[in-house]
Amino acid sequence: MTIKEMLAQRKQLLEESKAIQAAADKEERDLTDDEELDIAGKLEEASGLVSKIDAARETQKRQAALRSQLTAADDWEGQPQASPVRVVLPNTDGASMPNIVGGEASGQFSHFGEYLFKVREAAVTPFAADERLSPMAAAPGMRTDVDSLGGFLIPDQFSDRILEKMYNTGELLNRVKSDGFYTSLSGNTIKLPRVDESSRADGSRAGGVRGYWVGETNSLTDSKSKVGEMTLTLHKAAALGYVTDEMLEDATATGAFLERLLTQELIFTVENAIVNGDGSNKPLGLIAANCGIEVTKMTNQTADTVWGDNLTAMWARMFAPLRATSVWLVNQSVEPFLFSATLAGRFGSEATAVDGIPLYYPAGSLLNQGKYGILMGRPVIPVEYTKAVGTVGDIILWDPASYVLVDKAGGPQSASSIHVQFLTNQTTFRVTYRVDGQPTWDTPLTPHDAGDTLSPIVKLAAR
Repeated sequence: MTIKEMLAQRKQLLEESKAIQAAADKEERDLTDDEELDIAGKLEEASGLVSKIDAARETQKRQAALRSQLTAADDWEGQPQASPVRVVLPNTDGASMPNIVGGEASGQFSHFGEYLFKVREAAVTPFAADERLSPMAAAPGMRTDVDSLGGFLIPDQFSDRILEKMYNTGELLNRVKSDGFYTSLSGNTIKLPRVDESSRADGSRAGGVRGYWVGETNSLTDSKSKVGEMTLTLHKAAALGYVTDEMLEDATATGAFLERLLTQELIFTVENAIVNGDGSNKPLGLIAANCGIEVTKMTNQTADTVWGDNLTAMWARMFAPLRATSVWLVNQSVEPFLFSATLAGRFGSEATAVDGIPLYYPAGSLLNQGKYGILMGRPVIPVEYTKAVGTVGDIILWDPASYVLVDKAGGPQSASSIHVQFLTNQTTFRVTYRVDGQPTWDTPLTPHDAGDTLSPIVKLAAR
């Protein structure tokens, strides 16, 4: 078999093994004896293929080196000897640090664009591929090549930067990671216990715990909490980009462009699911969550508007202990209504108040020099995942600390291939990110006084 065929067979063996384990996990049972033997056999066969693949690659490398030596020996006489190409990288102490481009003398690529160029070059002339792309190279941060299309994994130094940019740039991801529950998984599924509580009435708190005032001779009544379980299974988000041969000629600019493009697309895909996901092969979002609450519009309210009374009604339905970490997510079409949102004054109504109390303080105003507008003391964040004004989801009061997000350990996985778009002279670069998320609450909470239900997700009903 060729290396590609052996890689494909190994991948199939691992996928079949994972499918057996996944079926057992879904049925919440242990593996049968036959299943254990089947998986063990497949893993042993896959391990044997690794040895064969390594040997084949070593042969390829040895023969490629001989071929290069023959070519160099044949062309050497009478040819000028080229000097090594050097790239000067800035050092932290102000000095310059030379970095030889190419061969084992270079530990890493000088920039993302150089990597793209070398991938393209290797696809066209694989026998002369840059040593840093080789799975046998000792360069730090490199991984082995992947899939049956002959792709190369992007070095860690670049894929790690993509993950960091996601959480530093993404308004929602950053808040879930800092305030909510966030963890990386080595497997594909995690089960998290949670208190099954839907009411704060006596006997229902924490699913059944109750406190008493006890007289001197009175006995205690038994009570206990009720614990449920939530399951998160990683789903795959992917961003795909094509680079033409002409673009690769300007490698530095192309690298910066493609890195930014893939980062922004992954941010959009994951954060859009946090707001709009239905939980089917993607995270469960704020709009579809069972624990969310819709606050009804005001009587005789004009269509496609947001009034001050809407905002105070939404604030009243946010569970009070969660207000300190809550944020307002709004569509930009909502912002004009926030500027005029007030509590009605003594000389006017909601629509005509001339001395009402402002509810909203825009960013950069006299009373708010911060980055975000302020509403009820909490930041107002315009995001494009929300809906147009008048639609459910145009304004959402949300507590990120009440959301759980899990992803695959190692962050985004990146690969490239020339073969997908070979006829159009394009190289394909792909980034995949496995992630899942959902609110930590299962249902709204009935308060102790049996009033209106409360929630970490409060939406305004359609107007």
